[in-house]
Amino acid sequence: TTALLHDWISYSCFHPDLRADNACAQSAMQPPQWSRRKAKIEQMMDAIKQVSSDIVHDLRTPLTRLQQQLDDIRAARSDAERLDHIDRAFDEAQQMREIFGSMLRISQLEGRAAQSGFASVDLTELLRDLVDTYEPVFEDGGRKLRHEIAADVTLFGDAGLLRQLFSNLLENIIAHTPEGTTAQISLQSTGEGVWQAIVEDDGPGISGEHRPHIFKRFYRVDQ
Repeated sequence: TTALLHDWISYSCFHPDLRADNACAQSAMQPPQWSRRKAKIEQMMDAIKQVSSDIVHDLRTPLTRLQQQLDDIRAARSDAERLDHIDRAFDEAQQMREIFGSMLRISQLEGRAAQSGFASVDLTELLRDLVDTYEPVFEDGGRKLRHEIAADVTLFGDAGLLRQLFSNLLENIIAHTPEGTTAQISLQSTGEGVWQAIVEDDGPGISGEHRPHIFKRFYRVDQ
């Protein structure tokens, strides 16, 4: 923390929006050391901006659905219809809470602070539950969701983050493929106790110019 504070004081000496002359007098870094620290701080600031963008992106869909449910509650013509929309709105709010929780867990894991939340996860059951959840959604959108999931596959990890991972992939298929698309979730052995989980579809895919970047942190293709 002390090192970062010192870096920030040094950075503020040269940043036009953050300059503080009284703080600059405290900085005594040599140029080579300053260059390395400055680069790290700039990377940190870029990461903060990217995280903010990521939060907005991930919350946009559940917020839109929550607003729709609230509008439907207002327009409901019967108590039964109103209660149904209330339940749906609650589910959307819960999903937003889970997104925030997932982001917190990712931050903790990257800081190597919280593998204490890891436990034995039944990956077979997790994937089958997702199929049960998303199959009707795919059908409503004119798509198909097939599955080929091996039995009794477990691993050591974070069940919430794994569920978020596969949910994101399925949501992307729903959002970015045309009607008539077929998707498949498979869990299969590659031999010697190694298991492979695959989510794939026969849609248009990601254009070539984006493929080298899709595994970069926070990189997004919105088409």
